[in-house]
Amino acid sequence: IEPLKAQGDLPQWLATGLQSTAAPAAVAAAAAAGDDGRTSDGHAHATAGAAPDQPHDLPELLRHPPWQRSKKPSAKDKLDQPWLKLPSRLPSLPVFVASGRLAPARLRESGQALPPPALEALLTMFMLSKPGAPYAGMAQVLPALDRAALAAMGRDLHRQWSEAACPNEDRWILLAQAWTADAGAMQNLIDDIAWWAGMGAFGRAKFGLSVLADMAAFQGSDGPLKALVRFADKGKPSLRKPALEQVQKAAERMGMTPDELGDRLIPDLGL
Repeated sequence: IEPLKAQGDLPQWLATGLQSTAAPAAVAAAAAAGDDGRTSDGHAHATAGAAPDQPHDLPELLRHPPWQRSKKPSAKDKLDQPWLKLPSRLPSLPVFVASGRLAPARLRESGQALPPPALEALLTMFMLSKPGAPYAGMAQVLPALDRAALAAMGRDLHRQWSEAACPNEDRWILLAQAWTADAGAMQNLIDDIAWWAGMGAFGRAKFGLSVLADMAAFQGSDGPLKALVRFADKGKPSLRKPALEQVQKAAERMGMTPDELGDRLIPDLGL
């Protein structure tokens, strides 16, 4: 697997939406949003409605998010279009996320910033993702976004999460680094994992390892893999086995055999 060289390149594991592992049973529930953009509990989402002056290169799933559909998708629809698989109740943005204070996520072709409703839709897609199972619709959305601008937005999002004391229920923000991070953000995550482990926050550190695995699979790059191998070899004892497991998961998603993984990493790591 070659590293991502073009903005539009996506690895197969993400492009297929990971249909085989995309969701637990609850995620297969039909979308509950109505014409007014409200869920069954009456919650209004900021993504409701589409301005007529939206950028021409705005992806359809950001222009008209699936949870706005008034018609419930059939089982066949959800099989053919896995991005229609939604929980019965959509998550809401945490109060500490100030989307207006995030660096603007920009479209790759036009350079225009995402309109606020489209940004809210993108953040909702991040919230719907799980380790190893990104929301299927992101395969259509991420190639349209400028990578540098996306990385800046991801750093601001991570900063807001950190300033809110890193609440566990909003770890989706940490997971979002898998798809937004550049080299600098990746190094920040590596440093955070080591810090959390040193402070006894092993649950958060282990979750960070899974983010590195998703990052390696998405980017097709060696950096996150090398970091995982270092944690498996020289990290805190409680992180070594989880790090090794994440190396194996990342290699599987990248279509690499154990021998290929060794050939690719061991010489550079001096192991």
